[in-house]
Amino acid sequence: MAELAALSVAASILQVIDISVRVAERLNEYRKKEDSLPDALKHVSTRLPVFVLALRNTNAKIENLTDDARRALKPAIEECFDQIKKLETIIDKVLFKPGDGGAIRGWKSIVSVKYDSDVSEADKVIRRYIEAMHYGLSNVTPPSANEISSPQPTSTCPFEREADFVERGVIISVDDASPIPQIRNFITTSTRGSVLVTSRNTEAAQMITGNCAYHIDVDEMNESEAIALLKKKLNSKVTYTEAEAAELVKTVDFMPLAISQIATNISINYPRLTISKAIERIRTPSEETSLMAGLVLTYMTNERVEQATAIHRRVHGIRKEAYGEETDDAYHGLRALGALLNMQGKAAEAEDIHRRVVDYRSKRSGFDHSETIKSVNFLCGALIKQRKLEEAVTRYRSVIDLYTDLDEKARHEALLTMNSLAETLIQQGHLEEAETVCRRLVLESERLLGADDCDTLVGVHTLADILAKQNRYEEALTSYERAYVGTEKRCGAGHPDTKEFLEDFNHAKKNIPV
Repeated sequence: MAELAALSVAASILQVIDISVRVAERLNEYRKKEDSLPDALKHVSTRLPVFVLALRNTNAKIENLTDDARRALKPAIEECFDQIKKLETIIDKVLFKPGDGGAIRGWKSIVSVKYDSDVSEADKVIRRYIEAMHYGLSNVTPPSANEISSPQPTSTCPFEREADFVERGVIISVDDASPIPQIRNFITTSTRGSVLVTSRNTEAAQMITGNCAYHIDVDEMNESEAIALLKKKLNSKVTYTEAEAAELVKTVDFMPLAISQIATNISINYPRLTISKAIERIRTPSEETSLMAGLVLTYMTNERVEQATAIHRRVHGIRKEAYGEETDDAYHGLRALGALLNMQGKAAEAEDIHRRVVDYRSKRSGFDHSETIKSVNFLCGALIKQRKLEEAVTRYRSVIDLYTDLDEKARHEALLTMNSLAETLIQQGHLEEAETVCRRLVLESERLLGADDCDTLVGVHTLADILAKQNRYEEALTSYERAYVGTEKRCGAGHPDTKEFLEDFNHAKKNIPV
C-alpha cells in the first residue's frame, strides 16, 4: 500500500511539474518578446521556477516520506494543479498574441486587472505548497538501524572513498538540445551538480532545467571570431591571405556550421580547392547554394527567423546574379524572403516585395493562376500586419470572384483565400458576412478535398468561432465537435490543433444555457 501511495503522489507531482514548466516557459518567452509582463503575472513568473525546483526535489525523495507526510502533500499538490491550470487559462486571455492590433492589446491590458485576485490566489497556493514541501522533507523516514552497510571494497578497489572525488561538483553539458521529453530522464541530479544546456529552442532548455531565470542569449559570431574559427578548422598546410579569410566568412554570413563544413572541405581537397575557389563556388548556384538554402530551413525549424532571412537574402542575390531578376525562380525566392520579413514584423518591407511579386505573376501567368493567387495571399498577410484591412479584403474578394473559373490547383489556393477573408472580416466585426464566406469555404473544401481533410476541418473551426462570437453556442458546439473529433482522428490527440479545438469545444459547452 505504501508503494501505491508513493506512486499516486509522484504521478500528481509530475502532472503539476509539466503544466508549471509550460506556463513558466510561456511567461519567459512573452517577457523576451514584449520586454515586460502585466503586473498581475510578474510575481508568479519569478516564483514558478522555484516552485518547479521544489516539486522535483520532493519527487526525488517521495519514497522516503512518511505516510503522514504523503497525506499532507496530496491535497496541496492537487490544489496546485487546479490553480496553475486556471493560471494558464488567464494567460491565454490577457497576454498579447501575434497579430493582435492596438485595440485588442489595449483591451487585454485593461482586462488583466480583472484577474489580479485569481493570480494572487495561485501565488498563495504556490507558497503554501513550498511550506508543505519543507514539512514533508523534514519527515523523511531515516534509514533503518538494522540495515546492513555495504562492505568496504577489498580487491577491485582497495581504498577508502576519496572525498575529493565522490563529493566533487558535477557539470553536465547538453549541446544543441531539442525539445524531446526523454532527454530529461537522462539528466543526473546532484546537490553539487549543474546542467549547461545549449539550444536554439528555449522550450528545450526550460524543459530540461525547469528554470527560466538563468537563460543567457548568446550573440551571433562576429567577423573576428568567425576568422578565428576558420583558422582553427583549416589544415596548417592551407595557405591564404587575411583578405581571403575575411571574404569567405562574410560570404556565409559568419555561420559557424557553414564555416566548419567549408574549412573541412578545403582541408581535404587542398590545393585543388583553395579559399578563393571556395568563395567562387558558393557564389555560383550549385550544391553550395543548396546547402545554404538547407540552412535556411534549419534555422526556420528552430525559430531563428533573423538568421534565416539573412541567409535567404544571400541565396536570392546569388540566384539573381546567375539567372537574372525577371525569372520565375528569382521571384519565387523573393516571395519567400518577403514571408520571412513579415514573420520578423517588417511588414512594410514585406509589402513592397509582395507587390512586386504579384505584379510580376499577374503579368507572367494571369491573375487566375495558382502562383498569382498564392502571391496575393502573401501580400494580404503583410497588409493585415499593418492593419490595412480594407485593401486586404478587396484583394481577397477579387480572388474569390474568380473561383468558378479557376483550375483545381488554383482553387486550392483560393480556399486559403476564403479562410483568410473570413478571419479578416471577423477582425472588422462583419460577422454575418464572415459566416457566409466561411459556409461557402466549408462547402467548397468538402467538394475539393473531402469532409475529413485537415484544411476542411480548419474551415469548420473558423465557422464555429464565428457562431460563438454571435452567442450561437449550440450551433457552434456542433462545428467545434466536428473539428475536434476529425482533427484528433487525422492528427492525433497530442497535435496542437487537436488541443486547441478541444479547448474551444469545452468552452462553448460551458456557455450553453442550462
